Amino acid sequence: PNRRVAVPEDKKDKKKKKKEAKKKDKKKKDKKAKKGKKKESSSSSSGSDSSSSAAKEKQEAKKRKKDDKKDDAKEDEAPGEIIPVVPQALRLENLVPPEEGVRRFTFDVEEQGPLGLRFSGGFPPMILSTVENSFAAKKGIPANWEVHAINGHALVKQNQEVVMSCLKSRPLALDVRPPGWKPKEKMLLLQKKRELEEAERVARVEMEERRREHVAREAAEQAERDAQERAAREEQERAERQRLEKRAREEVARQRAKEEDFERELAKDPPDLRKFAADLMEADYGSEVKAPGRRRGAPLRMFTRRKEVAWLWAGELQELIGGGEADPGDTWT
Repeated sequence: PNRRVAVPEDKKDKKKKKKEAKKKDKKKKDKKAKKGKKKESSSSSSGSDSSSSAAKEKQEAKKRKKDDKKDDAKEDEAPGEIIPVVPQALRLENLVPPEEGVRRFTFDVEEQGPLGLRFSGGFPPMILSTVENSFAAKKGIPANWEVHAINGHALVKQNQEVVMSCLKSRPLALDVRPPGWKPKEKMLLLQKKRELEEAERVARVEMEERRREHVAREAAEQAERDAQERAAREEQERAERQRLEKRAREEVARQRAKEEDFERELAKDPPDLRKFAADLMEADYGSEVKAPGRRRGAPLRMFTRRKEVAWLWAGELQELIGGGEADPGDTWT
């Protein structure tokens, strides 16, 4: 398909003049044809020669119209032709200065030929290496840097054709940037984002520290309360234990005093009676024990001198042998 290209103003004026001249020629030819028709109609005595000449003129008029249409079509198609336009030479001083962190290397008209750079694929391309003794090596273009712009055109896919054509032209302005470079505005946004994230992180850390301090303080207070309660409880238990021990000691002393009084009361009986009662209780069933110097035997109280057989001992009622339960084999009931 034909590609539309801008045409200079002087060529447009020439085409307009040609069209106007052709239109004037058409008008003149049409006037002549009309005059010929009028003459044919006015002359009644015209013969066969005049009719044949009129037919020829009609055919010629049709041919002229066809030729005019072809010329008009050619003129209409002419603007679609590819007309080479000589681009204006780049002026390096008109370019916008490179951004911060971007380095610019210029190549003058005298430096024709290859730049001496090896690029990687993709956009933006990376400078893989520089050829020794080339223009790029002499200018010190660093390797492993990305191409930022060429003649002010950013290295994006939309500008691929433009930047490829610019590489062959001179003068040339090559802007390169280090890996990971970002525009100043984006760096400021990233810095603000990092500052916000850092502020949020610091706030979270402070909140966590306050929470931990609060938990530790509560734990310490609870431990202190528990220690106080435990100390109070232990003190109370110790006091209760001392009270019970004192009471038990007093009870033991009281009981011992009663037993001593009871034993002193028992000791008032004569020794021979006490011996007789002891022998009688120790004697086997059916054996004979004589009471020393007595006719009627020993009094009943003498048989309660031992605690295990006494009903009442030192004023305390004693438990019966067998736990107070009736013996089914007892024949004395």
